[in-house]
Amino acid sequence: MIRRLTFLIVLCALGSCKEEEPDPSVEDWCLVFEDEFDSLEQAVWETSVAPNGITYRTDRQKNVRVENGLLIMELHKEDYEGYAYTGSDIASVEYYQYGKIESRAKLPTANRSWPAFWMLGAYDEYGEWPNCGEIDILEYWGYNAPDVYTNIHTKNSNWQNGRNREKHSTSVSLPDASEQFHVYGLEWYRDRLEFYIDGSHYWTFNKFSNNWRKWPFDHPMRIVFQMFAATDYEGSDADLPDQFEVDYVRVYKACE
Repeated sequence: MIRRLTFLIVLCALGSCKEEEPDPSVEDWCLVFEDEFDSLEQAVWETSVAPNGITYRTDRQKNVRVENGLLIMELHKEDYEGYAYTGSDIASVEYYQYGKIESRAKLPTANRSWPAFWMLGAYDEYGEWPNCGEIDILEYWGYNAPDVYTNIHTKNSNWQNGRNREKHSTSVSLPDASEQFHVYGLEWYRDRLEFYIDGSHYWTFNKFSNNWRKWPFDHPMRIVFQMFAATDYEGSDADLPDQFEVDYVRVYKACE
């Protein structure tokens, strides 16, 4: 008992027993970055050229381009470099920490489609995925329509280990997500992640540990858009090709 008490005293001295004050909500946001996708600038976005799952990601106009003020990410059923599907992802060159991140987008209808709008942590703090953390602001599988998903991945809980996933994931029914544009947003605070669709709050993921394995969201993250082929779908691909359309992405910080 004496040894355990001493251990607890040491932990508290190191700050792990300290209760943090709740991070207050921000009422006034100031825009720090936006892309209306008049072009796809290499200085702003990195495009992957490599396989991922059953998809080969390319930088071809066929798979990723800007058209009529929209970012078009198009999934194709085709033989390419030994893969049966081609798609794309782009990641922001810049990293962001805390604030409000949102994107206005319209989802595809194809059953095989797997578009997402998400955040990926920098590797230099805790290491590569899943250590670095992942925040899926919007994740969608065409075969699960009309549900759109929000998922949190950490070293402690991720899609590979399947641990405690029910507390790290939620979904919302959005029947017109493939017909209308909607704004998918995250407000990222020190102690919680708040999620919105068209400005309406639907989920809060609260910080429940100071352990980086459970809360790696205290360091910069980059923005990612993707359009992949869903690995779990086994039906027809007759509804391909199909598009994930993004109108804009915006990042805000609390106004000083």
